[in-house]
Amino acid sequence: MNNSGQLMQHNIDDVISYKDFLKMFATDEETIAKINALADGDCFIHGDLHLENVMLDQNNQLVLIDMMNVCKGTELYDVARTYFLLSYDSNIQRKYLEKMGYSVEDIMPYLDVILRVRENEMSCIY
Repeated sequence: MNNSGQLMQHNIDDVISYKDFLKMFATDEETIAKINALADGDCFIHGDLHLENVMLDQNNQLVLIDMMNVCKGTELYDVARTYFLLSYDSNIQRKYLEKMGYSVEDIMPYLDVILRVRENEMSCIY
């Protein structure tokens, strides 16, 4: 049993699936096959959850910003994506996975496709 946060405990239907999001940046059939093999889901996924996208409001309540990558899917994808985005500090990555109740092995299939599409994703954004 994992220790997922409240955000991913919410279901959402009216947004793109994370698989369709990833496929927008896939350039080869092998990557598309790997994406298709991942689990489906309907959890709310922020898609860009890192320290710079979490702020405090005037009441000291946490507020998420930068909601342009919101999609639905399995929480393992969001955990893998956040883990990837925290790659600047392996200690923070380790603590994050520990807090979420997952291991690198759990998220490896998701990390694989994130790494495969990341360059194309970034070239479309910038």
